[in-house]
Order: sequence, then structure tokens, then C-alpha cells
Amino acid sequence: MNMYKRKTVHILSHTHWDREWYLDSKYTNEWLVPFFDNLFAMLEREPSYKFILDGQMCMIDDWLDQLLRTNRSIFSAKRRIRKYVEQGRLAIGPYYVQPDWQLVSGEALVRNLIIGHKMAAELGGTMKIGWLLDNFGQISQAVQIHAQCGLRGLFVWRGVYMDPEKVKSEFIWKSPDGTALPCIYLINSYRNAMRLAENPELAKQRIDDEVAHMDHFNTTSHVLLMNSYDQEIEPDDILSVLRQLSNNQTDWQLVQSTPEEYLNAVLAEKPDLPTLEGALYVGRFISIFPGVMSARIYLKQQNDRSLHSLERVLEPLSALNYLFGGEYDAGFIESLWKLLLKNHPHDSICGVSVDPVYTDMENRHYLIQRLAEEHIERSLGEMCARIDTSAVTKHVALIAFNTSIARRSAVIRYKDRFISIDSIPGMGWKVIDPHATSNPGNVWTSLGNQDFVFKAGNGLVEIRLHPDGSFDLWHKATNATYCGLGVLEDSGDAGDLYNYSRPDRDLVIDTKGKTAKIKLIHTSDIAAEFRIETVLRVPEGLSDDGKGRSSRIIDLPVVTLLRLETGSPIVKINTRLRNTAKNHVLKVLFPSGLSVDHSHGGSPFDVTRRPLETGDFDESSLPPEVKAVIIGAREPKSNAFFLGQYFADVSDDQRGLSVLNRGLPEYQVRRDNATLVLTLFRSVSSIAGEINSRIGDAGPKMLTPDGQCLRDMNFEYAVFPHIGNVHAGAVALQADDFAHPVLVSETMSHSGSLPSSGGECEILEGSVIMSAFKRAERGTALILRVFNPSESATSVLLKFGRPLEAAWRCNLLEQRQERLAESQSQFLRFDLGAKAIQTLELQLAPRATALEAIPPVVPLDEDNYENFSAWNSVPEVSEAEMYSELARAALLSNRIDDIMYRRSALEARISAILTLSRYMQQDLRRLGLELNDARVKRRLHDYIATYKKS
Repeated sequence: MNMYKRKTVHILSHTHWDREWYLDSKYTNEWLVPFFDNLFAMLEREPSYKFILDGQMCMIDDWLDQLLRTNRSIFSAKRRIRKYVEQGRLAIGPYYVQPDWQLVSGEALVRNLIIGHKMAAELGGTMKIGWLLDNFGQISQAVQIHAQCGLRGLFVWRGVYMDPEKVKSEFIWKSPDGTALPCIYLINSYRNAMRLAENPELAKQRIDDEVAHMDHFNTTSHVLLMNSYDQEIEPDDILSVLRQLSNNQTDWQLVQSTPEEYLNAVLAEKPDLPTLEGALYVGRFISIFPGVMSARIYLKQQNDRSLHSLERVLEPLSALNYLFGGEYDAGFIESLWKLLLKNHPHDSICGVSVDPVYTDMENRHYLIQRLAEEHIERSLGEMCARIDTSAVTKHVALIAFNTSIARRSAVIRYKDRFISIDSIPGMGWKVIDPHATSNPGNVWTSLGNQDFVFKAGNGLVEIRLHPDGSFDLWHKATNATYCGLGVLEDSGDAGDLYNYSRPDRDLVIDTKGKTAKIKLIHTSDIAAEFRIETVLRVPEGLSDDGKGRSSRIIDLPVVTLLRLETGSPIVKINTRLRNTAKNHVLKVLFPSGLSVDHSHGGSPFDVTRRPLETGDFDESSLPPEVKAVIIGAREPKSNAFFLGQYFADVSDDQRGLSVLNRGLPEYQVRRDNATLVLTLFRSVSSIAGEINSRIGDAGPKMLTPDGQCLRDMNFEYAVFPHIGNVHAGAVALQADDFAHPVLVSETMSHSGSLPSSGGECEILEGSVIMSAFKRAERGTALILRVFNPSESATSVLLKFGRPLEAAWRCNLLEQRQERLAESQSQFLRFDLGAKAIQTLELQLAPRATALEAIPPVVPLDEDNYENFSAWNSVPEVSEAEMYSELARAALLSNRIDDIMYRRSALEARISAILTLSRYMQQDLRRLGLELNDARVKRRLHDYIATYKKS
């Protein structure tokens, strides 16, 4: 208990603005106009009033858009914002949006901060505090990212865990590289003093109670009260409360503060704070909602494709083209980033909003990818025109572009065959003659026996395919065999978009021991590819009581392509399916046979160690003072599902097994045989409900048919056996290579000013991963950002394709910190600590090269389409579901004037409207097809009838 007698209670007035959640942004953005009108009125009426704008600049962007729609001046609006910011009364920034920090890339988190800082600077200045109020768990590198943007501390809620007997309201948080920042822990939420002025007669008692609650956890004489809630349109008149209570003789004094003022006040007393390290991802005190990683998986995949297009193709290819005299359209690229970032708010990317939100998000992704591809093709055309392909004697040449700094080899599919490409320079290109004989490979295949159907190998690994479609994998370097890989497992899910929940009466179905249709569809010394067809017989949904799986069984078709390539120990897998059922989860199993107590998964700028599942928490061990303040939803069991951004790994010091992925972020490791489990998708019916895997209210109970993922889906992943642990096996580098393949373009044979092979930035020494190669935000230099995922420091040596005029170490905002090079050398060496992120500014003078007529250019891409038209899904919205929602809304409408039921009644009414709309859209789609068919047949009848009459 805090021993200070006189306390200072700091009120922080704010709003937490969910851009999209129970309504899509076209509605919530309309609320911004009255919100800002009310805020400005308060700031004018109360000259000392202070307010925090939720840490995100997108609110201002959306508000300005709304002003334009109503013919109001955005210039005077910006002046008002700047006025209050410069007075220190309105805190804006540091982000562009409030993202989920797990489900986006590290580079996206950096751009969110860069754009947020840039916009805030234009409007008077940036709040230099991190504002992590409601994202669903904290990544290990959050502290390093914030510190490298000059932020002095963090306000944090979800994911934090301490010994329940030793919980403190402040702590020191360290990233894996050693960077540390002080943090304010919002253990009793960001709303514990909401609307104090609405009932002024209760204000003192409410404050007394909160002060008493927090007295168990405070480390200083300062107490924090958060004065707002989600989408608060009217700022609370808190200064009237301050005046009312100013003459009261109490144990505390009341002030309105900013986050920076509160942090300064706490640190001024030099408290002894506990230290937490790495990822904060425990839901015992407040939910982290681990189910969001696999909810609406199609969104995670689309986001992965958009991030890849911007980070690893558009920007580096534009930078490469810029070095040879091409245009770098920074404004256009930033506009794509802002569009993409609007898909990253936590309620959006996590998938826990109403369906119309995801129609908007998918449309944004489609627009981003189409616009990015147009720009990519333009840069490709200019680069291809410069590169000499005349050595290719026939008309058509291929050029492989490597937009990574590591020299790479690749196997590509060209028409009906595979081609091996060796040694493509870092950030460079290589011309390939598609008609020439490829370098000989070492892939072989053979028929099996009674135990397996096919066998294939390449000198590094061997695979044996079993009749059920699973396979054994032998790894030569470790002489280890991994058996029964690739079994599909389908189980029920009675949860919601926030959390998986196992039905009380589950039925687990898998492909083990079943007969699959297996065919060798390609064999050469370069690659072997197998096609595995299976049909899962699964329940069509949940039972009528929602506690078991339905007795009605339907077919779910699955096609898997399994590929082994020359020179690679990786087995690539592409699984295609049509989801025909509801309320279930489909996973792929990879037993490792290892004895381990942990796993590793990729995360933004890191490789994060995760414990295996440890069981239920003991609720009885929670002290009453902790129970009194943990008011939100929470998870009563330790988490078993973790983030595997690009990969998940189980390993000991001798060997390991990794599963690499593109846009499939959820994994778990089961103790039985240390089985690594990759989740393909979860299929559920509502945003939130009453489920057995969560305590408390998570969000609105609203039906979300699209959450069932009743669509065709395509999943790309791979198996990688390796020597040693996750770091010795360079798993993060292999995963990066798999996630970001080389780009190959078809062009004509022609002369050019650039050689047939060349590179502009290549790593010769050091184990680092590139996250950005782009033009600087200011000036004409280039930016290279890398990070060291390992637990050891590394010395990095870079080689450039031209003399390096100068180089600087920078922070993440690209502000110079240290000059590294002044000579005209083509080499640069620098040291990078364990788990460190490094941004380099490189002065590489552009060199204009002759650009003749741009030849036709066709980027190559594999077609992953599978025709599943023979299988029908259950209806997105059944007639029974539609009537059930209408009945629920009607029932609750009778209690809509009861404050205890009004929220539920309104949620039910919105859910009913959206469900009815979706049911009618489904009907409209069917009727439209029938009408089109009827029109065609009627016109044909008119012609045929004429002949029959005659």
C-alpha cells in the first residue's frame, strides 16, 4: 500500500475512437463533426481544459474529409487544431491509426509512426508518449520502436501480467535489445472516471473509491483517472468538477493533466519500479483475445499481400529504378500507405467488427494492390528497358528481380516447366534465357510400396507420401525423420470472433488413415510436385443448442499441392479449399517428436520465445484488491495460441522443425509429440457472445455471416527442418525468403545500358533482415532499414553497386544520429546489437542511364485457382438465423427504455437489420442469376417460336 498521505489525482480527458466496429466508418466518421465542434466549444469555454485525441491522426483526416463533404473550411479547422496543440491543451499523435501491433509488420508500425509524426508536426507538435490503450496484447519490440521515435514512455493496458500479489500501477518495460521505457499500467481500464461531470453529486465518492482501489498499486503519491470511453462525442466538463471539489478537505488534490505531465510527476518521485521484459501477452487481468489471429483469415492474407506489395516490391523496385534516373513517386506511395494503414486499427484487422467493415477493407486492399501493381509494372518496364537481354538469342527473355539485400537463388514456374535461377545479386537483377537448358538439379522421385505412395528427394531432404496425404520428412544434415506431417484436423468452434471456444460436445475429424487421391503432376531434376485431393466429411455447423456439432454432415473439398525443389530443404505446400461448413476450425499438424518446453514465433522485428500451454489460472489466488479493478473481459486459462508472423518453430540445441507461412499468423504447440499446429482458419457466427473460454463481456452480440468464411480459400506454407535451435538454423531468414519471393518478368530480347546481371545493395556479412529500402522522407538519399533477429550481436558488411558518398545511422523517424562513412567506398561496415533495429541513410548518387522504348513487360505469377463449383456451401444466412435475429431484436425492444438493457436492445436491432440485409443480398444474388437466365431463354424462345409457327 502507498504510504504517501496527500495524493494528487490526475484526470486525463480523452476519447478512445474505434473507427470501425459495430458500425462501419461511413457512419462513425459523421460523428466526428459534432465531436470536434463540442471539443472546440469546451476548449474555448474553459481556457485551461486539456484533451488527448487518442494518439491517432486518422481521426483528424476523417474529420477533415467530413468537413469537405459538408462544404466547411478545412483551413480554419486546421488552424484551430494547431492553436490548441501549440497551447499544450490538445495532445495529438504520435500514430496515424491505433493498430493491432501483432497482426501487421514491423515496417507498417514504423510507417504508422512516421506518418503520424509528420501530420502532427504540421499541426503544432506530437505527443511524445505511446498510447497503447486497447490493442490486443503487446509485442516484444514495442519499447524499442517507441524509443527510436523519441517517445519517453508508454500507457499500456492489455497483455500486462505481474504476480497478483505484487501488481504496480507503473513499471519499466524492456525490449529484447535492452531498450527500456517507463510505463503507466491502466489496470483499471481507460474509463475508470468516465463522465464524472454527468453526476456531480457522486463525483467525490467515485474519486474516493478509485483512489482507494489504486492505493494498493500506486508507486508514488500520484493517482491516474481516465476520463472518457469509446466514441465519446461530448467531452466531459471535468473542470466544473475540479472547481466543485477544490474547497473539499480530502486526502487528495485534483488536477487535469496530460500524459506527459502525469509521467513526469511519477518519475520525479523516483519510484522503485518492477521490470517486465519482452512480449506482454497474458489475458488473466484483461482479455488479449487470441482468437483474433485466425478470425476472418482472408483479411490477414490480403493484408500480407498488400504489405508485401508495398514494402518488398513497390518501394525497393522504385528505389532501384530511381538510382538509374527513374521517378520515385513518394506522394503516391505515401497515399497507398495511408490507405493500407486504415485497414490496421485493432478492431478492423483483428476481424471483430460488423461485416460491412470488411467489405470496405477488402475493397481497400483490392485498390492498394491494383494501384501498386500498376506502379510496379511501370518501374519494371523502365528497368527492363535498361537491362541488356541481347544474349538471349530467341525473342523472349526473363529477368529476375531480387528486392532483398541478400543474394538469392530461386526456382520458378515458367509455362509448363520449372527453371532454376542461381545467385541473383542483392537489390539487383539477373537475365535468364527461358529456352536454354537450366542448371542441372538433383530432384528425384520414385513410386512407393505398401507403406507410402511416392518418394522424392533432392540430396538435402527426402519425403515419403502416405495414402492419407500426410508425409514423412527425412533431413540429411541432422539424420532426423519427422513422421506424419500435414494431417488436416477439423474441430468445432462455439466461440466468437474474439475467442476460440471448444464446444462441450466436440467432434474432431482428421485425415489420418483416410484415403486421399494422390498424383505426381510434375517431375524433373528441378522440382517435383504432388497433388493431394481429399474430401473432409464435417458437421455443417453447431447443434441446435450450440453446445455440440451438428449431426448433419457435408463435404468440404481440399486440394493440396506439395513441392520439393532443387537445392532447398524446404517443402512448399499450397492448400486450396472451399469452406462449406460453419462454426469450425481447420488446422494442419506437424509432429516434431522433440522434447521441449517452449516454441518460437516470428513477430514484428523479432523472434519471440513462447511457453507451452500451462493450464488454468487459479481464480481463488487473485487478491480481492485485484479482483475489484479488473472489470473487463478476461481469459481464465493460460494462452495456447501465439503469433507466428511468417514462421513458427520448435527446436532444441541439436535440431528443429519450422513451419513457414504467408499470412497465417496463428500457431500452437501441443505437448503430445511437440506437435506444431498451424491454424488455417476459424469459422464463427458473431462478434461476441457468452462462451466458455472467456469471462465477461467482450463486445456487441451481433451476427456476422462473413465471419464464417464461406468462400474459396488458398493457403501457402512450408516445412523447414534445420540444424540447431531457431537462431542457429537461421529460421527467420528462411521465413523472410519464403514470404517475399523474387519477382520475375517476361520481356523481349534487346540491347540495354545495364549489364545482364547487377546489384545495388548486397549484404556480404552479417545475419540481418531487411524491412525497408526506399527513398528518404526528406531529401534524395535512400533509406535501408534492417534488424537483427538473433540473440547475438552481428557485424554487417554491405556492398553497393556505386560509390557510397555518405552514410548515417538514423532513428526510425529518419533523423540522423551518427555519421558512418564519408569516403567514396563501395563498402560499408557497421555493428548491430542483438535484437536491434537499425535505419541507415545512404547517399548513393542517382546515375541516369539511357532509356530506349519500353518493351512489353509481363510479371510472372502462379495461378492458384481451383474449381470447386461442384460443392455447395451452407447458406451464409439461413432463414432460421434471420428470423431468430428478428425475434431477438423484437424481444429486447420491449426493454429498450431500461438502461440495463438498452445497449443489448440496440445491438440486437442493428444485428437484425444487418442480418436481414445480408439475407436479402443472398436472395438478390440468386434471383439475379435466375432473371439473367430467364431473359436469355425468353429471347431465344422468341426466335425459336417463329420457326415453330412456320
